[in-house]
Amino acid sequence: MCIAVSKGAKAPESGVGWKVFILNGKRLRFQFFSRHLVHRGRWLKAVHHKIVDDFSNTYTSGFHVYMRKPPDSWFGKFSPELVQVKFRKGHTVGWQDDEPVVVADELLIPLKKKR
Repeated sequence: MCIAVSKGAKAPESGVGWKVFILNGKRLRFQFFSRHLVHRGRWLKAVHHKIVDDFSNTYTSGFHVYMRKPPDSWFGKFSPELVQVKFRKGHTVGWQDDEPVVVADELLIPLKKKR
């Protein structure tokens, strides 16, 4: 997915946000661009490509992290796994699905809490 880049906005270097995953059995996988199951409890590093948004702004690809938790109604019939994550090396901010997003080079998906 591409974001609409907020030109001139400074991205936070690190923080906490929300990421949408697909539940594959008991494991998570990324929603787009990868069919690999994700690893929890360790920092993941993004693969970099140059991306051009719908307004001809260029940015470097990375992990898209929602800055606020999207409401349940936002997903409709789609039933994703919404996980609170940590990010580092944020470099771009913008909008995706009418929600504020930061693009970061590193992502930490916490270990699942035991019940």
